[in-house]
Amino acid sequence: MKTAAEVAETAVEATRERDSRIFLLAPTGRDAPLAAEALRAAGLTAIVCSSMEDLTRALTRGAGAVVIAQEALTPPELDSLSRTLQRQPPWSDLPVLVLTGSGRATEAGEAVLASLEQLGNATLLERPVRIATLVRAVRVALRTRHRQYEIREHLQERVAMLDQQRVFLRDVLASVTEGRLRLCDTLEDLPPRLPALAEPIPLSEAVLRRLRREVLHAAIQGGFHEERADDLVTSVNEAGMNAIVHGGGGTALIGGKRLPSTKAALETVQVWIEDQGSGIDMARLPRATLERGYSSAGTFGHGFWMMLKATDRTYLLTGPKGTTVVIEQDQTPPAPTWMRE
Repeated sequence: MKTAAEVAETAVEATRERDSRIFLLAPTGRDAPLAAEALRAAGLTAIVCSSMEDLTRALTRGAGAVVIAQEALTPPELDSLSRTLQRQPPWSDLPVLVLTGSGRATEAGEAVLASLEQLGNATLLERPVRIATLVRAVRVALRTRHRQYEIREHLQERVAMLDQQRVFLRDVLASVTEGRLRLCDTLEDLPPRLPALAEPIPLSEAVLRRLRREVLHAAIQGGFHEERADDLVTSVNEAGMNAIVHGGGGTALIGGKRLPSTKAALETVQVWIEDQGSGIDMARLPRATLERGYSSAGTFGHGFWMMLKATDRTYLLTGPKGTTVVIEQDQTPPAPTWMRE
């Protein structure tokens, strides 16, 4: 029975072999089988495809390079290959070697190359091609491809490192704020929307007063003590102003959860503030959270510190496409952390 390390090594080797495969497509003559035989004799993994559909399907599972005859690139087939190559991830630029005719036919090959060059890495090989020339061209293509895989691995490692840093940051900030700040990675991490208590409010400086007024009205009508209601208004005002100044505006929505035993009293008031700005600089978030008076463009500044002191829970989801802040205030203040533990 294989150990975990041996299983992992086997999986790595299988991935390397899959990512180094050369796919060949030449619908007429014996170009494809002969080229595949030559490449296999050189120790390479060569697979002959029967059609463009077969080729494009295979490419989605991993490839090192493509060798394709010019006559296989009719306008519909070229369009099919182009669409497949356009779906490559940013790090990928699959090498495509096109076997052209000789003499005047090369002009048509140049037209094919011009089409493929718009998408990336295409090279013409004029027939008849010497076996040594074909093998050398394919090896060069594979070296280029393997450098792309190194970039892919570097990006994967970086993403994993950033994910670990974000989890650490989320846990630390949750701890030092006694659970008041909850960083979210996806929409699913945000709390469920509570039933709306008012119509959505488009955010601008002209209507910020209206937002404060409606939040205060909802809290007071829901039975909140005046101090708790004022704290909520302060937090919502800071979040709304941030969306206006740094997010170019946005939308606010006031919701609430009613106490089971009454029709008017609210257990919780919840305010969503969403914008489509460039997001918050997460590198500055710890100082904005922990340091009173800290302020910088692209963060909540000193207002964020106030928000966390004034309300029970603040959920934050931010990225290059915008920021969502959800502020929740309960009618009854939560017990201190040490009592809850």
